[in-house]
Amino acid sequence: MEKIKFVINCFFILMFLTISSAYAASFDYSCVDCHEKPILPAKHIVKENFTGCFDCHKDGGKSKKLGWFVHNKHLGGQDLNDELCTTCHRTDSEGEITINNSPVIKISKEDIPDYTDRFKTWVKSDKLAYAHNEKGVGCSGCHTTFDPDETDNISSKCINCHGNFQDVAKLTDDKTKYERNPHKSHYPRLQCVKCHSVHGDFNDYCDKCHHTGFKWKLKG
Repeated sequence: MEKIKFVINCFFILMFLTISSAYAASFDYSCVDCHEKPILPAKHIVKENFTGCFDCHKDGGKSKKLGWFVHNKHLGGQDLNDELCTTCHRTDSEGEITINNSPVIKISKEDIPDYTDRFKTWVKSDKLAYAHNEKGVGCSGCHTTFDPDETDNISSKCINCHGNFQDVAKLTDDKTKYERNPHKSHYPRLQCVKCHSVHGDFNDYCDKCHHTGFKWKLKG
C-alpha cells in the first residue's frame, strides 16, 4: 500500500512539474513581432529569446516585475486604446486577454475598453493612479483579481503600504498646508476610497459637514 501511495504521489508531482514548466516557459505576448532578439541590459543573464521570463519576473520573485518597465517604456506619449493593448496582449479564441501571463487572470473582450480607460490614468494623468506609477507601483501592487468589485476591499491594501489613520495623520499634520488635518477623522474605520479614487476624481467626504473645500492635487 505504501509503495502504491509513493508511486501515485510521484506521478502527481511529475505532472505538476511538467505543467508548471510549460506555463513558466510560455510568454504569451507578441514581443517577438517587433524584437527579433531580446533587448536586455548587459548585466542580464544571456537569453536567446523571450521565453521563461516569468520564471524570475514574478510576484514575490527576486527580479523586478516586467509590467511597470515595459508599459512605461512602450506607451509614453502614445494614444492608448484597446486596439493598442491587443497588439502586445494576445487574444485567445474567445477574444480574452491574459494579465501577468496568468491563465487565471483574464479580461473579457467586452471589458477591455473599460480597463483601457482605467489603465490610461496610470500611464499619465492627474489621478492617484499616476502618482503610484511615479513611485514605481504597477497594477499588481494593488490589484490581484482585476475585478472592479475589488475596490470594495482595496482600503486594506492602502493601509498595508501607507499605514493606518494615525500614521497618515502624522504626515498631513501641517497647519501651513492644511486648515485642518484631512486624516484626523472621528470616523476610525472610514474607508480610504470614500475620498480617494485611484482612477477617478478625488471626493472630499468630510465636506458634507465641514465644508472644507479640500482638493487633492498630484504632487509635481
